[in-house]
Order: sequence, then structure tokens, then C-alpha cells
Amino acid sequence: MMIPHNSIHKILRVSIAFMLAIAVMFSSWERAIAANLPEPPLRAVEGSTEKKGAWYTPPMPKNINERMQGLHASLLPNGKVLIVNGGSVRLSLVSEGIKGKDARKPWLMDNTALFDPSLSDPDPILDDRGNPINRIDYDATPFTKIKSPPTPVKYKGSNEEQINDPFCGGNVHLPNGDVLLVSGSWFPFPAPTPLGTKQTNRYDWKKNKWELAGEMADGHWYPGLLPLANGKIAIFSGVGFNSVLPGNDWGENLKVSTILEVFDPTKPPKNAWQSIDLKNLPNSPYKTLQEDGRSDFIALYPHTYPTKDGRFLITGDSGGTRELPYRKTHNTYFLSIADSKDGLSVKFEPGPKREGWSKYYTTSLPDPNSPDGDILLIGGMEGMNNPNLGPDLPVEGARTSADLERWHVTTCDRSSDPNCSPSKVQGEWKLKENFLGSSPHDRRTTHNAVILPTKQVLVVGGGNYVFYMPVYHPILMTPDRKADQGYRTEWMNPGTEPRLYHNNAILLPDARVLVMGGQGGYAAWDNRNGAINPPVDAIRQVRLDIKAGTADLAEKGQNFFSAETWQPEIFNPPYLFIDGPRPEITKAIEKITYGSQQKIAVSNPTEKASLVLIKLGSVTHGLNFGQRLVDLQFKQSTIGEVNGKSFSFASFTAPTDKHMTPPGYYMMFYVNDLGKPSHAKMVQLSL
Repeated sequence: MMIPHNSIHKILRVSIAFMLAIAVMFSSWERAIAANLPEPPLRAVEGSTEKKGAWYTPPMPKNINERMQGLHASLLPNGKVLIVNGGSVRLSLVSEGIKGKDARKPWLMDNTALFDPSLSDPDPILDDRGNPINRIDYDATPFTKIKSPPTPVKYKGSNEEQINDPFCGGNVHLPNGDVLLVSGSWFPFPAPTPLGTKQTNRYDWKKNKWELAGEMADGHWYPGLLPLANGKIAIFSGVGFNSVLPGNDWGENLKVSTILEVFDPTKPPKNAWQSIDLKNLPNSPYKTLQEDGRSDFIALYPHTYPTKDGRFLITGDSGGTRELPYRKTHNTYFLSIADSKDGLSVKFEPGPKREGWSKYYTTSLPDPNSPDGDILLIGGMEGMNNPNLGPDLPVEGARTSADLERWHVTTCDRSSDPNCSPSKVQGEWKLKENFLGSSPHDRRTTHNAVILPTKQVLVVGGGNYVFYMPVYHPILMTPDRKADQGYRTEWMNPGTEPRLYHNNAILLPDARVLVMGGQGGYAAWDNRNGAINPPVDAIRQVRLDIKAGTADLAEKGQNFFSAETWQPEIFNPPYLFIDGPRPEITKAIEKITYGSQQKIAVSNPTEKASLVLIKLGSVTHGLNFGQRLVDLQFKQSTIGEVNGKSFSFASFTAPTDKHMTPPGYYMMFYVNDLGKPSHAKMVQLSL
């Protein structure tokens, strides 16, 4: 068969145009050999970077008043990190002693910033001239101070002003990438007792602007946050707005809110909320007894994860406060939330009994190597909920742990359960004591577990106790089928800053991990010589040496760390030091719908690789609300070459399970056969 002459010319023109397009596409994203880039000032003191990673310490703002801790952190779709502190843990020193601050003054909570990690990317993407597509300046501070949520506010039906302090509330992403901040404390801790605010705030990441997001039916200090399949957010637990029990003016027995609320981000704030009381529902934790005969409840900052059958599993592991009755139980619960035009309904079912007791100041995550949705609980404090437990305050029966407890997904058995459905998840708990190590120094509280693109997990921050004995070494958990609980562990190079209570860790788009915050005590505004008025001198007017858990001034030489750790660090995992070029996703659609067929272009591909989605992190108190990894099945084209540079295309199907993978922004990483990840492409998974 002969091809007409003009057709041959047409085929050649199309082929040449295609090859040129590919060459342009990939040359603009390839690291140029001639690029003259400064070497990042990395620190690795105990082992090679290839095996134990390395640390980078960003410069802090020169203005002392622009330095901040990092109680709440959320990665934004533009690659920056929103850092919100609220009133932090600052009290007020007066001549008579310690008193709570008047947080109705906005400047007391002017404590919010954006953090730009792209300034310090050690392996930046370069343009066709060999220049970074983003500005690289290791000497520039990555912090930009921005406005904080508005305060004070007036609640419905009241002319009295209430503070709007997000301190120890909850932060979670909305489907459009905005961040919802829920509740906080409307009395600062520890004087007087903290109670949850009803107020919520919304940060618009495109406009860099705060908006009030409406008023809830109750307060939720230390809340649980659940992204739902329909794009709404469920809020429950936490200390309520009027939670002091009768006869306890200082809140020695606080009450956990029994109200579950649902926020609809598509509606105006005054119409965005609906609620339901959980207290008297069948099988509700509030109607279930603990092993000691006392009524159970949903602990503060409950660790809750979606299951394959459309429910959520509440583990009970949590934050804590000494004013709250101590919770000691093996109970877990399945929670179902139905939100339809007929209204909101909630159902509880008993979950499988834990092997271990419930713990406080722990961390948890969905196992990134379990397609069925296993859950991992790591470390924590057992036997009491008072954070002052420490080497100078031993309590009989209380301990901090190095344990790992896995909820392993199983299905129910029809022979023993007449109500069993073939798809109904039951699960069982398996405990591995001393998983992090057998030494007392391996025990951890107030730590974070960060899912990495390689399906590894980085356990970082925290200490042997909440306020004492920081642990500087991260632990890298690498999947290993032969290892107990499916992971082998290895110490990484240590950081330099103590990351005790109120520290955070979050995965960045360049595959590094930002670590910030921490406190070993409480701070105070030192107004004993008169009222403090702005501008504030944070060195002269803020005392950072108030003892942990007390209203006493600390003295040098005691077991004490600063009440606010301002210096952040960034950990570079070992995979960034693997030899060879880094793969990059050079072209990807920014918005995808569930179940759609998609294609990306990749430079420096390998025949064997993985493609994953990781939801943007939104972190506080060891909890990453919504953290999950989706392993995408994909087909890769034959690897080609243009001008000596390799490329390929990868076709994949977007996730279909909205419950396990709720709508919102995800980071897409391509990981080559050596375990070296690309930079992330931001992808919005849309309804």
C-alpha cells in the first residue's frame, strides 16, 4: 500500500511538532548541569545523609515579634504553610500572682504567619536556562506574618463579647483548599479553666483573608474533625461552651460535649451548621460503661478514621487535660453519619475491643501500605491524663509507651453474627510492645507520624513525657513484610530543638518534612510593672520560663525548656540523597473528578515506579486531620528520549471511593524504582 506524498509530509510535520513539544516540555523541567546553585546548609551529625537524612534550619524573622511557635499548621494548595497559634499558652503575670489574660484584646493573639518552604528547596526544579523556577535564598526567612482571625465576637442572642481564640481548636481543609478552624478556648489555660468557643473561622487561601464561618451549637475545645464524602465536615467531642459540672467552679470535672455538628462550606455561615445530640443514642459512648463501671465518653481529640464499609472507627486515643475525668477503657466504636435532605442522623455500633488501654498524647495514622484501611496507633501516655507526669512526678500505674497497636481490617462472620453483611468490616487489634525500641528513652508522647511518598512513615518530635525529656531522633518506619507489624524501624540523624508539647510536623510538596513548635512550660505576659500596650516587646515583656503545669516561675538549672520554641527545622529524608536524577511530573491536570481517566507526563522515569496521592496535611496535637495516601494504579508508556532526556506518559484512573478519599486537594508524587520521589503536583479531587 502506497501512502500519498502529501500524507507523508503531513505525518512528518505532526511527528516533528510532537517531538518538539515533548522536548520543550521536558527541557524546561530538567535540572541543568551548568546551573550554579548554592549548596544548602544541611546538618547530619551521626550518620550519612543517604542512610539517616539531614536537617536544614531556616533563619527566623529578625523582628522578634514575628517569631512564632506553630500550634496549628495546614499546607495550602499554593505550597505555603498556614501557621496559627492563637493566644498560645501565655498567661498574665501580676504582682499578686498568676492570672488569666484578657484575650479580648486582638493584639494578644496576633500570632499567625505563612511559611514558604520553596525558598530552601535543596533540589529545585529549573527552567531551560538552569535557573530555579522559584526563588532560592537560604538566608531569607520563610515567615511572613499575616492577620489573625478577628476577635472579639458576639454570639447569637447576646451583646456580650466573647474572645475568638483558635488555641487548641481544630484545623481541617475544605474541598476548595480553604482551611476551617473550629472552636478554641474562650478562657486561657490554666487560669481560669478552658472552655470551648462556639466560633469558627475560615481562611481563604486565594485571597489570604480570614472570614467568620458561623457559630456552632456548642463549644469543642480539643475537637474531632471528619471530612465527609459530600465535602462537608463533621465536628464532635471537645470541651463544651458551658462544661463545668456543678460544684466545680474551676472545672476539676469538665464535661465533653455530646453534640455532633456538620458544616456545609457551600452555604452562608449563618445557614452552614446543623447539629444532633449523641448522648442518648443506642450504643453511644455516653451510654456505654467503661470497665470500671463509669460512663464512657468520646475522648478529646479522638482518633477517628473511615472504614471501607462507609463508617468511621473511633479508637478513643486522644489528647487530655487533668480537669477531665480520666478515661481508661478498651472500648472502640463504629460511627455512621447520614446527611440527606431529610436531615442529619447518626448511628453507633460497638467496635472491636482494644488489646491495649486508651492512651493520651499519642499519634495515629491510616497505614499507607494497607489497601483495606488498617490503622496504626503509636506511643502515648497510659494510666492518667495529667500532662505533668514526669521523672519528678511518678504516678503508680501511669507510664509512657513505645508501643504500636494495629487495627487490622477483617470482615464479619455470618456463622456467629446473623446481621452480618459480606461487606461489613469488623477488624481486630494487635499490640506490639516496645515497637519504637526497648530503651526507656524510646517512649514517646506528643509526637507526630508523617506519611511519606515512599509509603514510609516518619515518627518525629515529642518526648519521653509531655513536658520533659525531648526525643531528638526521628524514627523512619520502612515497610517490610518480614518485620513484626509490617515495618522495620531506624533512627535518623537528630534535630536540635526540643519538640515537646504543641509541636507539629507536616509533609511539604518538595517531599521534605517541616517540624516546628514545642513547649516545655508556660509563658506569661509580664505586666507586673503596669499594663502592657502595643507595640509589644516579646523579649522584655514575655516571660518564657513559667513551670510546666504550674503557676510558678522557673529558675535556670531546673528540668525546664522554653514555653515557646520558635525555631523551625526541615528534615530531608534519605530518599532525597539517592544517586541519579530526580523524576518530575512535568504535566498534570489540576482538577480531576472521581473515576475519571487521566494522564501525566514524567521526566526521568523508570520502568518500575509508583504514583501516589497524599492529602494536604492539617496538623495539631499529633493529629493530621484527613491524612491519607492513595496508591494509584497506572500504565506507563514506553520510555522515550528527546535530546538525551528520558520521558514517559502515565495513565491512571482517579479514585472512586469518596468516603475513603474525600474531596479536596492532594499532592501527587511519582516515585522511581530507587525510591526517589518527584516534587508534588497539586491536584484537586472534585465532586
